[in-house]
Amino acid sequence: MLLTGVALDNLFTIADGFRELAHQCQYLVNKHQRQASVSVGVAVLSRDTPSAEYAIEHARVACKTAKQRGRDQTQIYVGEHDVRVARELEAGWTERFRSALEENRFEFDLQPIVPISGLPTSEAALAQMPGWRLGSAAPEILFELLIRMRDRRGDIVAPGVFVPLAERVGMMPKIDLWVVQHALQLLSERRPALDRIAFNINLSNQTLADPESMALIVNAIQAAAVPARALVFEITETSEMSSLHQTRKIMQQLRDLGCRFALDDFGTGFSSFTHLRHLPVDFVKIEGSFVEGMADNELDHTMVASIASLARSMKLLVIGEHVDSYATLEALRRCGVEYAQG
Repeated sequence: MLLTGVALDNLFTIADGFRELAHQCQYLVNKHQRQASVSVGVAVLSRDTPSAEYAIEHARVACKTAKQRGRDQTQIYVGEHDVRVARELEAGWTERFRSALEENRFEFDLQPIVPISGLPTSEAALAQMPGWRLGSAAPEILFELLIRMRDRRGDIVAPGVFVPLAERVGMMPKIDLWVVQHALQLLSERRPALDRIAFNINLSNQTLADPESMALIVNAIQAAAVPARALVFEITETSEMSSLHQTRKIMQQLRDLGCRFALDDFGTGFSSFTHLRHLPVDFVKIEGSFVEGMADNELDHTMVASIASLARSMKLLVIGEHVDSYATLEALRRCGVEYAQG
């Protein structure tokens, strides 16, 4: 697809709009409704672009990168010949992020990660549940904090758009710090439930590699009147870590405070088992593409069961992502998976 006359300020929003449009397409797999998802790769053409083949190859590389980041993502590639475009793009978004942080234009969408043992074992009973309630004997419930950004017009900017940009311009450490500070504030407002809830926070590899940002995060946790155990930091398995040794050292520092860790998107990369073996994690989150089809696909079911068995042998808890049906929930239960996230 070739688009002309696109302003750089609108480039990411337009590109991600095609990804969102794909979500409207649904299809049936063994009587289960599925939602289509796509990875979008974009190459920027300018008067400095050498050839059409150059642009097409960069679009392909961008799409491959989007898949490596966890799929259903948007990735923009600006080539080395397009220095002017890169500078203009980066300068504009750096200012956007700074103003969004100063004006608190980031917000959370909380997605529950519920213990399967606390859910009914019949579909009818599950359908009649009015919602999850924290009783005195309720097991711990986790909530993943999904961050959204609003522009100055009030429109939502999806994380699939702004996260790659924030990483490109080096703003993710500042955004991660904002997330931790506001998560601690939210937890402090829920003191009666602090022994039964925890917030899952995605921590970027860029932040993990930045000692100054990690020191600020540690200071924020130490200064807060909130048990550190209420924070579960998610490390994305698909992201490349610059130094496994340094990452482990920083993770251990946070664990010493009481924080916990989850290895996210497990099973999507070649380094899955290396990370599981060497990083001090408490949870394993199985990549949603395996979970979605496990009720009907024997291979997916075997993959999930194998990961759950391995995690149990390492005394780790397992979370199944993208749980969208009762059949999937029951398949996870039979595999011994402890938590479900839909």
